[in-house]
Amino acid sequence: QPFTWQGPQEENYYGFYELRSQETPEAWRNLIELCRRLKMDSLSELEERFNSIFAVDNALWLMALENVFMDNDSFLRKGYDYYIYEEPEHKRMYLIQHDGNEAFGTGAQGQWPKDVIFNLDPFFQTDNSNSPLVNRLLAIPAFRQRYLAHMRTIINEWLDWNILGPEINRLQGLIEPAMLNSKKPLYPLEQFKKNVLQDWTYKPRPTSKMSIRIPGLKPFIQGRRDFLLNHPDIMQTAPKIKSVVIVNETPDKCSVYSNQKALIQVEIGDSIEVAEVLLHFTNKPTSPFQHLAMFDDGSHSDNSAGDNIFCAEVPRFPA
Repeated sequence: QPFTWQGPQEENYYGFYELRSQETPEAWRNLIELCRRLKMDSLSELEERFNSIFAVDNALWLMALENVFMDNDSFLRKGYDYYIYEEPEHKRMYLIQHDGNEAFGTGAQGQWPKDVIFNLDPFFQTDNSNSPLVNRLLAIPAFRQRYLAHMRTIINEWLDWNILGPEINRLQGLIEPAMLNSKKPLYPLEQFKKNVLQDWTYKPRPTSKMSIRIPGLKPFIQGRRDFLLNHPDIMQTAPKIKSVVIVNETPDKCSVYSNQKALIQVEIGDSIEVAEVLLHFTNKPTSPFQHLAMFDDGSHSDNSAGDNIFCAEVPRFPA
């Protein structure tokens, strides 16, 4: 399984990873150190320092995406089909998805937990010590809540037949002429059309003992959406960010001047009481995010105390 600690010896990792760039001891050393820290560090140490060597938020998005769309042949389910990219400037590693052709619950029968069709638990693999990235990151309450927030975003902005249906129909219309002209299509044209609305189970070969289940796209999307929106952790009321304002922005309303602090003001909806508001910021897309506490005490350019308007000062940066 990916990111499991196999000891300090480089050769212990050769069978699990394939180096696609120039062979250097540093590449293996950094990967091994990441695995060691994921195994050995306390949860508080991981929360505070792991992001300096690994893009945590990026990985939480990927884990949420693969879970919501039930990607069978994936990092999340099998530990397959992913890349680890080490960004050269900051030496931080990124988890990157590869090959999502078995999403929407597709796969050989019995590969998902028993009786799971679209009702995969959003915390699948969290109890699996052989999946340490999921197991350890989602044991940290702040990361767990961020992961759930990402899931809600994906469910609300994508996992919706009203959103995906028109795109699926467009893509089907784009693909169909190629299938009509294909001498050896992978699937029958009739099933290609019907499988949008109906499930299909087939055998890869007539003599095969294995059968592949391909859920209909519409019933999967609707069933998965209903299941997740009714999950007790996802259905909880979440804080709403009503507005984000740069208080001291330049006249062209695009930014602040170089070497000037930026006063960031946020209004939070009052539907739920928030314990704290943190502002995450970075001055480069590849840099690790830093964070600041935001204040609602009437003394930090946040209007008046207790009005759910919070403010923080981002440090000065050069142009």
